[in-house]
Amino acid sequence: PGVYLGENTQYNGNGFHRQNFRTYAVSDAQFDAWVKQVQSGSQPLDAARYAALSKQSVPDHPIAFSSVPNQMFAHIIGKYLYPKHQQEAGQ
Repeated sequence: PGVYLGENTQYNGNGFHRQNFRTYAVSDAQFDAWVKQVQSGSQPLDAARYAALSKQSVPDHPIAFSSVPNQMFAHIIGKYLYPKHQQEAGQ
């Protein structure tokens, strides 16, 4: 358990050098309590929020989402893995 400092070490555009963070190593019980707290929140990750997040930016604080639509991750990854296929399918 403890708090550990981290930083982005890969160049990925403007502001990358400010991408510093703290990692909290906690017990299983503390982690489970945090998950329940986040899930009880009122900020789901939806298409509009994802569109805003996908724009180049450096958030000034961590963001936690109470839920994520089913298959959102697969849809996002698929968009970049198979862009030609999606264009042909009219997506």
